[in-house]
Amino acid sequence: MILPESISGPEFKDGDIVSFTFEDAELTMRLPIIPDDPDEHNIVSSQTDFRNVNTTDWSHYGDEGNCSEQIVVQSWNYSDFDGSHNRLFVALSFLKICILKNSQSETDSLLNLNSETFINHYTQLLHDPEDDEPEDRPDWPTLSNNYFAKTVKKETLDGLQAQLDMGSSKDFPTLTAFLPLNKLFTLRIALNFGSYHYFGESAPKNPYSYEFWRALGLELFDDLLSYVHIEYSPEARAIIKELAEKQTAL
Repeated sequence: MILPESISGPEFKDGDIVSFTFEDAELTMRLPIIPDDPDEHNIVSSQTDFRNVNTTDWSHYGDEGNCSEQIVVQSWNYSDFDGSHNRLFVALSFLKICILKNSQSETDSLLNLNSETFINHYTQLLHDPEDDEPEDRPDWPTLSNNYFAKTVKKETLDGLQAQLDMGSSKDFPTLTAFLPLNKLFTLRIALNFGSYHYFGESAPKNPYSYEFWRALGLELFDDLLSYVHIEYSPEARAIIKELAEKQTAL
């Protein structure tokens, strides 16, 4: 992604490379370099090895042993010049990356090691049967448009990308992706991105339209995902290949 010339802010292509180790997988990604600002979040887990990890203190949810742990929390701004050559904030980003632990039944089924079963599983989790209220905006994610879900193509196993109404903004949905790490863990990436507005009659105006920021947020998220790489062990690759062949034979 290339930002318009007048807009400045962190870009993933210039980011720091971070890595995390899991049983049968190595996760590598680029994170933006956050300016030294006390108002910004810049938390990256000091724990990088999650083999045989104790998940007792993770955030537990549901009744089947699922839990999660945050490994990245970052926020940053994008800025532009106004008519008086003053630099103004024009957009905000908030990134949260978590590890999700599967239940025992999900782990035993090896659903994470087959792209089709993985995508089907997380697509079903997106669906809220109570989400049946009509939405006037055609670009807002709802059950009827399947939350704009689409496949995230990766080298070995594909993931799922969607847009979710998580209450973070009435104007911009949360951009979310799920990627399989191994049979036990899933990576969830959530990006809240939206335009910044000043209030008051004499306040400066954001020079760009809602449509501009909506498109730029989607491009930013695709750029983020392009720098996420998961390298699987030979043993995991053998299982992945076997499961894919069985799926094809059905």
